[in-house]
Amino acid sequence: MSDDIPPELAREALVRLEQRLALDGAPAYEDLLHGDALVVVPGAVLNKGECVAAIAASAGWDRIDIAPFWYFGTADTASIAYRFTGNRGPDEYQAVMVSAYLLEAGRPRLIHHQQTPEAS
Repeated sequence: MSDDIPPELAREALVRLEQRLALDGAPAYEDLLHGDALVVVPGAVLNKGECVAAIAASAGWDRIDIAPFWYFGTADTASIAYRFTGNRGPDEYQAVMVSAYLLEAGRPRLIHHQQTPEAS
């Protein structure tokens, strides 16, 4: 890791933030999403309010696994791509996800998130 990358945007920090989003649901999205964030999911592009509402209306994950395979960071931005596997009861969801964060007033804020489901 470069000395220019603050610890809030380090690879391990982003993995923890992504786990928090998956496990804590709408409150985590409300807290971490930037006001101008775009969330791209199959069939929709959501703003912050739409994303928080959609997450609040969906069931939480029983189990998740995040396997990062790409990371890029600078002094004020970072992106991470990973394979996500989540279970709700017997149903499993797998996708490749990418999230981009902006460091704003010392806090990482999620500015863009995109999901690409893997073929089952």
